[in-house]
Amino acid sequence: MDVTKFISMVYANKCLWDQSDATYLLRDHQNKAWRQISEEIGSPIPDLKRKWRGLRDTFVKELRKLKSSQSDPSTDVKPESKWAYFKNLLFLYNTINRKDLKVLEIEFVGQGEQVPERAKRKRHRRSSSNEVDQTLLEIEHEKFRLYQQNVNDPDAQFLMSLLPFLKDVPKHRKLIVRTKLHEVLINEESAFASSAQIEDSEQDDTSNSSED
Repeated sequence: MDVTKFISMVYANKCLWDQSDATYLLRDHQNKAWRQISEEIGSPIPDLKRKWRGLRDTFVKELRKLKSSQSDPSTDVKPESKWAYFKNLLFLYNTINRKDLKVLEIEFVGQGEQVPERAKRKRHRRSSSNEVDQTLLEIEHEKFRLYQQNVNDPDAQFLMSLLPFLKDVPKHRKLIVRTKLHEVLINEESAFASSAQIEDSEQDDTSNSSED
C-alpha cells in the first residue's frame, strides 16, 4: 500500500477525521469516502480502517514522545520524530484529545538529583512548558506549510469531487472524457481572452472619442 497516498486521500475526506466539518461522522458520507479510497488504493475497507486507526494511534504516541522529551531536564537536544509519516499526519494535531497527550511534568521530578528544590522545580516546569509550546507552534507552522497549497485549494476540491465519476467511466472512454475536459478549458480560456480584448478595444475607442 502507498501509505502517503492513503493519508492524502483520507485528508481529502474530512468526514473521516475533521470534527469541525459538517459531514463528520455522517454514515453515508463516511461509507462513500471509504469506498472511493478502497477503489483507488485497491485494499478492502476493513483493512483500510484498521490501517487508519493504527496510523492515528502511532501519531498520538509520537506526540507524547515529543512532549516527554521536552519535559526531560537531562537533555538539551531538540526532540524530533523519526517516524516516516509524522509530518504527513500533522493535520490531525488539532483533532487530538488533549487528555491523550497529557504528560505530567512531575514524572521527571525526583529522578536523580536534577531538581532538588521546589523553586527549581517550578522554574523547570515553566521552562519546559515554554519549550513544549514552542515545539507545538513549530508543528502548527509545518502543518500549514505542508497543506495550504494542496487539498484546501477549492479547485483541487472540485477536481477531487469529479474523481468518483471518472472512475465509473469505462477505460476505453476515459481518454475521450479527458480530451473533452481539456477542450472546455481551452474554449473558456479563449473566450476570456477575446472578452478582454474587446473590453480593451472599447476603452481605447472611448478614450479616443473623449480626446476628439
